[in-house]
Amino acid sequence: IAALGSIPIFSLAPMIITWFGIGLWSKIMLAFLSTVVVAIVQSYQGAVSVEPRYLRFMAVVGASRSQVFRFIVVPSSLIWVVNAMKLNIGLALLGAFIGEFISAEAGLGYMIVKASGLYDMATVLVGVFTLMVIALILSALVEALERRILSWKYLA
Repeated sequence: IAALGSIPIFSLAPMIITWFGIGLWSKIMLAFLSTVVVAIVQSYQGAVSVEPRYLRFMAVVGASRSQVFRFIVVPSSLIWVVNAMKLNIGLALLGAFIGEFISAEAGLGYMIVKASGLYDMATVLVGVFTLMVIALILSALVEALERRILSWKYLA
């Protein structure tokens, strides 16, 4: 996984666009590939950071492996998974932007690149501001999800 994380995904963009075309799928694949390593590493770290005393307790009460996973590993990993989602918002937007930057004929990335080529800084700033608003909205959605699924975290 560490080796995959060291690959600059955006350097693979021309190949991905060749495979998936200039449409939506290439942008989805770039966003996915730019975020998947962070998500896997964070999820794994959450799973291995389970308190040993909880695992011992579940063993004492005779819990099955699926019960241990459901009641201990998943709740313990959720904090890490939500943090991965927060980290990946920017990476996913960057992946989609790179896809549009290279091959699109429409979209924010295309608009920003075209406007910058014409030295139309007002349009560039509108595009950048729009990307920022999208990132803020996605961050707010992840925060709302976090408050819902990790409500116990906010009780103290």
